[in-house]
Amino acid sequence: MHEASIAHGILRGALAALPDGKKITRITIVAGAQVSVVLESLDLYFQELSRGSLAEGALLDLQQRAGKLVCKSCGQIHEHVRGTPVSMICKTCGGANRLDITNELFLESMEVEDLQDGGAK
Repeated sequence: MHEASIAHGILRGALAALPDGKKITRITIVAGAQVSVVLESLDLYFQELSRGSLAEGALLDLQQRAGKLVCKSCGQIHEHVRGTPVSMICKTCGGANRLDITNELFLESMEVEDLQDGGAK
């Protein structure tokens, strides 16, 4: 259910950044590896909340960032895929890894078009 408040925040932020004479056609959101967001629910809430606004019908693009395994010895960084076992041993030198995951969630970019001619910008 937290998708409703996330959708509200995305809509509010996108509309606040929207230049005059434009409408939003696509919004890209980035979520850290520790953030659990169901895109279908987020999109459903966003579409309902944006009805009648300059973001109505905009597509949501959710980019999930992978966690990182960082070696404490050599500094080598390997991607950790969510849902897979965490390797605490560095593949490069055999040293100890630490898991670096984030809980960030932010609006990365948006595509807009002119209200008059419908041309993408």
